[in-house]
Amino acid sequence: MQQTLNLDNVHVALSGRPVINGVSLSLDQGRIGCLLGPSGCGKTTLLRAIAGFEPVTSGSIRLGSEQLSGNGAMVATERRAIGMVFQDYALFPHLKVRDNIAFGLRQRKGSDIDRRVQELAQLLAVSNLLDEYPHRLSGGQQQRVAIARAMAPRPQVLLLDEPFASLDIELREQIAGEIREVLKQANVTAILVSHNQLEAFAMADEIGVMQQGRLLQWDRAFNLYHRPNSPAVAAFVGEGVLVEGTVSPQGGVNTALGLIHSATGSNLQPGTSVSVLLRPDDVIHEDGAETAATVVERAFRGAQFLYTLAAASGEKFFSLVPSHHDHLPGERIGYRLEVDHLVLFPHVVEQAGVDLVDLGQEGNLELRPANEDETEP
Repeated sequence: MQQTLNLDNVHVALSGRPVINGVSLSLDQGRIGCLLGPSGCGKTTLLRAIAGFEPVTSGSIRLGSEQLSGNGAMVATERRAIGMVFQDYALFPHLKVRDNIAFGLRQRKGSDIDRRVQELAQLLAVSNLLDEYPHRLSGGQQQRVAIARAMAPRPQVLLLDEPFASLDIELREQIAGEIREVLKQANVTAILVSHNQLEAFAMADEIGVMQQGRLLQWDRAFNLYHRPNSPAVAAFVGEGVLVEGTVSPQGGVNTALGLIHSATGSNLQPGTSVSVLLRPDDVIHEDGAETAATVVERAFRGAQFLYTLAAASGEKFFSLVPSHHDHLPGERIGYRLEVDHLVLFPHVVEQAGVDLVDLGQEGNLELRPANEDETEP
């Protein structure tokens, strides 16, 4: 029987202060979700509420037909069939790897324990480390052992709190992909918390962008990037600018950068004032293009440059260009707009929590995530 995890209008308060405000989401068995957002947005608090470490003030949390929290119910953490991997892994330093993995199996027969430890050690590629102590392991190896320990009792849901935070940056995406394969093989439902969108993209089937205790959008990574439902989501997922314009009779948007049109079109009335989302990959560098802009800054990314360009009217925007096109600041280069997904916000850009920075004479706006320096509740 499939056990779907459901959160319905969940509210959580810490010391009387609201931290989670009306979060609803659903995650089917075997799927991997991610709560993505800046520090202080409440994502770890929500994870702890799912685990049973924090009570909900209203709303409910259900796993299949069983209500875990809400409406008078509060199933104890150890009875929720939920495993949790903490940010610091919390391995027992005095126990060998095999005993760390077996810690949650103490009530079972010795042969069953040994079989389960060997099974997980093979699945997570730590079979050769079973007789080592945690302090002799690398960060990636400790993480695998912590996941094996959490999976040992066969939980229906696995929760991971910033699971890659202590790993080297270049390893995070690789390890995330490997752990995803492990969880998929075991058909384990999982939710991780992260502030790094590349980790989320590598690991999760569904991603929820959180801000100030609210879930702004729960969706696939593709839709979060190409079809964000608000400027706040657009700000946190990927780079881009909001360009002011007016909906044209043909369905595109007239802007100071030119006519921005798309196969998806617009269902807004002609003449409506809007902000249109322009991603770096929407701006194609083309030497022979009719329009040109000045290179203001550039960031080398190996296979690509991220150019910051300025139009003649002063608006600044981004373009992602193959690095064979090596242009210096001050040069003028040709560009054309090729927007596959037209994302319009009818002048609702002043949403709480989004810093909108004026980049040009006509109010061209760069999106930046807010509250980066806050401490996670």
